Amino acid sequence: MFTKQVRTILAVLLSSSVLFGLAAPTAAISGGGHILGGAAAGTLAGSPEGAFVLGLASHALLDAIPHYDYDLTTQIVLLVGAGALVKWQYDQTGDLRIIAGAVGGFLPDIEHVLKKLGIQNDKYFPTHNGAIPHGKAKNLWHGLWLEVGIVGVLWGLAF
Repeated sequence: MFTKQVRTILAVLLSSSVLFGLAAPTAAISGGGHILGGAAAGTLAGSPEGAFVLGLASHALLDAIPHYDYDLTTQIVLLVGAGALVKWQYDQTGDLRIIAGAVGGFLPDIEHVLKKLGIQNDKYFPTHNGAIPHGKAKNLWHGLWLEVGIVGVLWGLAF
């Protein structure tokens, strides 16, 4: 039903969200990690629309891992770096699924910005409103290295 690549990527996402969510509350997923995870997941879809949906799903799975909330400067650096890497990969392939997955992976975090700006009061994405647990880690460096590892494996498997 699924190719070996698809099974491997899904296994990494699922096992990391379960194992790290239950055993080690020191994971991290930044907006940049969501962009890269969404782009990698998007390559598994048959269309850009499917890639967008897989990007949303990757966001929920990655959010299920307890993570550290980075300061604004760190978030901007990670977002710019992830965006540049996705653009580079898209320029190499012309595959719109990469962009659609990246957008789906990042889009749910826009509601955090809207809430901070006072534009939106409620959060609707399941990992943001409590429907799916969304933990917090206390250590920046443990979280950062784990994020690099998880997203790096996904990126390596996809590309």
